[in-house]
Amino acid sequence: MTTRVYQSVSRRIHKDVIQNYCAQVWLAAKDSYPAVPANSLEIEIISEYCDEIESYNKEIAYI
Repeated sequence: MTTRVYQSVSRRIHKDVIQNYCAQVWLAAKDSYPAVPANSLEIEIISEYCDEIESYNKEIAYI
């Protein structure tokens, strides 16, 4: 998962940072729907990560 994300985002983002985010997303996904309610903290964290990735992608597209 880390390699695929790394290939999709800017090379200026250190691979360790991406690996950390991927590990956190994996841990959150482990307890994902239907085990986690929609208003849980894990869902909010994943949503923030998705927003951050989307922001990086927009920045890359702009550059």
